Amino acid sequence: MIVPMKKYTFLVYHKEYQQFLEDIRQLGMLHVIEKQSGEIEDEGIREAYQKINELNAAIKFLSRREVETAEISNKKDGLDILRELNKIQTDEENYRQKLVHLKKEKLIIEPWGNFNRDSINNLKDAGLIVEFYICLTRSFDPEWDTLYNIATINELAGQKYFVLIRREDEEVDIHAENISLPETSLSKLNKEIAEIEAIIERTAEIYDKFAASYLPTLKEAKDRLSAELDFEKVILNTQKEADDKLMLLEGWVPREREKEINEFLKQSDVYFQAEKPTPKDNVPVLLKNKKFPRLFEVIGELYSMPNYRELDLTPFFAPFFMMFFGFCLGDAGYGLIFILAATYFKFKVDQKFKPLLSLIQWLGLATVIFGAITGTIFGMNLIDSGYIITDHSIKLLQQHNLPADIIARLQELIGMEIETKDAFIKELAEIFKGNLTADNQGLILKYAESRYSFLNSFRYLLLDPNKMFYLALALGGIQIIFGMCIKAANQARMFGIRYAFSTIGWIIVILSGIILFGLFSLTLLNADTAKKIFYIVLGIGSLGIFFFNDPKRNILINVGSGLWDTYNMVTGMLGDLLSYIRLFALGIASAILGFVFNDLAMNMSPDVPVVGQLVFVIILLIGHGINIFMSSLGSFVHPLRLTFVEFYKNSGYIGGGKKYNPFSKK
Repeated sequence: MIVPMKKYTFLVYHKEYQQFLEDIRQLGMLHVIEKQSGEIEDEGIREAYQKINELNAAIKFLSRREVETAEISNKKDGLDILRELNKIQTDEENYRQKLVHLKKEKLIIEPWGNFNRDSINNLKDAGLIVEFYICLTRSFDPEWDTLYNIATINELAGQKYFVLIRREDEEVDIHAENISLPETSLSKLNKEIAEIEAIIERTAEIYDKFAASYLPTLKEAKDRLSAELDFEKVILNTQKEADDKLMLLEGWVPREREKEINEFLKQSDVYFQAEKPTPKDNVPVLLKNKKFPRLFEVIGELYSMPNYRELDLTPFFAPFFMMFFGFCLGDAGYGLIFILAATYFKFKVDQKFKPLLSLIQWLGLATVIFGAITGTIFGMNLIDSGYIITDHSIKLLQQHNLPADIIARLQELIGMEIETKDAFIKELAEIFKGNLTADNQGLILKYAESRYSFLNSFRYLLLDPNKMFYLALALGGIQIIFGMCIKAANQARMFGIRYAFSTIGWIIVILSGIILFGLFSLTLLNADTAKKIFYIVLGIGSLGIFFFNDPKRNILINVGSGLWDTYNMVTGMLGDLLSYIRLFALGIASAILGFVFNDLAMNMSPDVPVVGQLVFVIILLIGHGINIFMSSLGSFVHPLRLTFVEFYKNSGYIGGGKKYNPFSKK
């Protein structure tokens, strides 16, 4: 739910304003209303933001270094440490750029060996020119050796490196690349590279020292600067009145803390006024949910905070998101890993990360449930675990008064093991020539035994891919209609019940159509009666859809609007419903990948004792690790899309709210 807010206006004498702000910050409940003028773009605030960003970057950089914090007796100022760290990082970056340049030069000069540059200069003084050439080995013309003074230096990777020495007036005709080598020698390059690498290595040790000694100081400096920045922002958002003698400040306080702030203000002898928010006010949003939906608030915030005047959808989408994640991942083994891993890390991490781990536990539980109902565990499909007709199966089928001719034909299958459910159904179709009823086929599937006896009593209850497909559509339909009910409630709450007539009309038409179709399918209602009832309901719903969709407009405009709304509703709902097929597709993909890795582990393991088992385990760990990562990512992203697109759209979500951020001590 969204916590109701009260708008407070304070009028304070300028000499008492500083102390008033300190006291308000100590209370930590006032969300200050920011001005919309350019005055908030203060140069000092911009500099403070920049320093905080630099401190955050430094803290993040040093936090990645795995060192133990060391106590130091002589602490430096956090900003001095930041400046020193920035200089070290700048120097290191310069050294790294120089190292890249030197290594490029080394790649050029290395094939030529460690020659003496002074010898080349001496030849130049004697009137001789030394030129360096590269060409493909197959392109080198042997005649060049006889025509010119050439020395082959190296042959590497299909290329020939050679030197030509000539007089200044001598002309040459060689089809090869003439290159210019760096002035330095290979030995000198290697020495410089080694020196720079040593400096970079020492710099890493300096970073470790900074992380061990100064990380807490940098965090303290960031918190101090953040507190100062908050204070300055409040002052900038203060309106000065009566020749700057009175300070006017406005802000929002949760209604549940109204009594607390009123008692403080009466003791402070400050003039104040409290009032309810108006429709024009941009009220900050504070969410307050029970333990389970509170875990999903972080997911809702990925999109947007709700508008203050609408319903908080977190408690409504939380169960669906949990179900959809389990549907997509759909492997009981993977879900169990999620639960165990999250439970283990709950004892290791800070308190602030525990809600996230609790969320992972719930998502893992949903995965276990859906894995159990589909019979999937670590890529193994319990539905396709062998189908065997035994004498015991025949006895159980006879107890259900199965016709004698069916029993007689089933005798042919006694003792035969058929691997999969689809293959077993196909075999039954061939034996009975397609004359087996769905009820009788269901009984045969129920009492066909598995190669694992513990599955016999419940395997027939597991949902195969066909049933999961329809379940995905059913869940989608339920969420869409549920969203429409929320939309109607929101419209009635925000604008009045008359503005919800159109949505209510659609809900009536859709629900009655589903119910009547269900009754007709179960032969509880004949076609004529179902049609008559539906036409009556359609007429009632059409009143809201076409005539009363907006109380402020005339009927003709409402009819046109209703027709357009009908087009959008029919096409949009069909598209929304089909979007939920992704739940089925991702669940199937996850199961297939798990099966593939199991098959690879079985087939690629050598028949060598110990080695075979080791290879088997390695392939399973790597394969299922990849599958868990990829499938978990998809299982999070796609339910997120269904929530933010399909559910939010059908529930009339407005969003765009600003999060409640009280002025408080950090």
